[in-house]
Amino acid sequence: MSILKVEKYISRKIPIISTILSDHLELNNYLKDVIKEHREQNPKSNDSNVKSWHSSYYTHTENLKFKPIVDKMLTMCTFISQSMYHNNSDYMVTEFWAAMYERGEYTISHAHEPSNFACTYYVDVEDGCSPIVFDVDEFDETGECEKFSITPKNGMLLMWPGTLVHQVPPTNSKRILVAANLMAFYRVGDPPYEDSTPQRFPLYPSL
Repeated sequence: MSILKVEKYISRKIPIISTILSDHLELNNYLKDVIKEHREQNPKSNDSNVKSWHSSYYTHTENLKFKPIVDKMLTMCTFISQSMYHNNSDYMVTEFWAAMYERGEYTISHAHEPSNFACTYYVDVEDGCSPIVFDVDEFDETGECEKFSITPKNGMLLMWPGTLVHQVPPTNSKRILVAANLMAFYRVGDPPYEDSTPQRFPLYPSL
């Protein structure tokens, strides 16, 4: 292979968007019971960046009781895509999982590419719980990447582009949440194709 050369690192504005769901009190009471029941039925976690109990990455297909929050994630993703990126793509949830952090548990630094968007929804977080910490595309005088943190609130739905690196430091108190990756998809027949077949396929724009 020929030698690869980085011509330039280009910074750009990458939004991290949050909202507090208006019906979060009722929704969170519902989700706490669903997550507790799901954990009792699935007590083991796979080895991943999340160093706490978490469900499989296909929980949205294994347990349809999570559908109310999955639908809200899709609605927010579509709104952000249309209003901020002028993109009318449809979106699908490719991975979805629940997580329960106890004292001392954490998540190591990672990103969610090639997903277009990643998100978390906070179901039950206590005072003193760890923030989610993002790498910012700015560097201090030592060359270290700047950090930006957001402290979770109950009912907060947080969404960001999947390329953004983030982590959760060891927490001092409980954090219960659900998280997801979302991907754009399109119809065969949409430009630049001319086949009118209505079948849909995932779109991986960053590959």
